[in-house]
Amino acid sequence: MDAEIWARARALFDQLVDLPESEWNAQLDALGIVDAVLRREILGLLRADRAEQIQTGVDAQAPHVFAQLADDEHEAQHARLVGQTVGAFRLINEIGRGGMGTVWLAERVDGEFEQQVAIKLIRAGWDAAEVDARFRGERQI
Repeated sequence: MDAEIWARARALFDQLVDLPESEWNAQLDALGIVDAVLRREILGLLRADRAEQIQTGVDAQAPHVFAQLADDEHEAQHARLVGQTVGAFRLINEIGRGGMGTVWLAERVDGEFEQQVAIKLIRAGWDAAEVDARFRGERQI
């Protein structure tokens, strides 16, 4: 295929790609596309694009799959942490989460006195200096 036919096929593909497959031939007729080679190339591109969309479906499914994986991981992490102790405190329940990690309601368990506190658990992978700077900023707020 020469460059001119390819350029025309590509341009016409862009015009037709969002149409239902049932309308492709009628639209090619309406555009006056009678060259058999050009028509075959355009339809080939359109069919290949449609087959890829149908076979993978990733564009439609990916957000749901990733959201479910994140929810599953969050639930598993919650189950692992409930009841764990951090110093003199036992983690009771997650009360918030954000970019740095999670904040948990915790209760004092060393018998010294009754106390409930919020404990921030930092997500792995943060630079210690950056974490310190953020905590200083939060403390000022």
